[in-house]
Amino acid sequence: MGEAKRRGGQSERVAAARNKALGNDPFVVAYEALFGMVREVYRQTGGVNHELIGLDFNDGKVSGVNVFVIEDESAKERIPGNIEAMLLKWPIVAHVMEAWESPAEGIAPAEHPERKDIIAITLHSIHAARTASCEVDPQACTVHKADLLPIEKLEGRLGRRFETRH
Repeated sequence: MGEAKRRGGQSERVAAARNKALGNDPFVVAYEALFGMVREVYRQTGGVNHELIGLDFNDGKVSGVNVFVIEDESAKERIPGNIEAMLLKWPIVAHVMEAWESPAEGIAPAEHPERKDIIAITLHSIHAARTASCEVDPQACTVHKADLLPIEKLEGRLGRRFETRH
């Protein structure tokens, strides 16, 4: 009985094992791994698939990727629910897609004359999300690494609600 008390309770052991697997900041680790993959795929093919990626971790490093390709409009409608379901299996789920970014002037990015082609990488955990809008150069087939920024609220048909979780 004394041995069990020295090891801590079950919740403490689970938390310690989770911290050991994920490391200090799994968002940064996940972004570094994903950006490298995205950059290489874009360099070789000139594009990336619209996909959700569940990430496994071991000793603070990405140890596996589990890809779900978004193939049609009906799959797009299920993205928020699929992210939620995937978060039951993986601690971080990435949403990767090609998109446009434009200045915030009330004009839709698809119609804005100053729009930029980007690859959006959004990382989700149960309690938070972070995103990076990585600008691409289609002529050179290059992707420029963007800062990974915290998200306070996700909206729209591809967004999932997480702001009320504690």
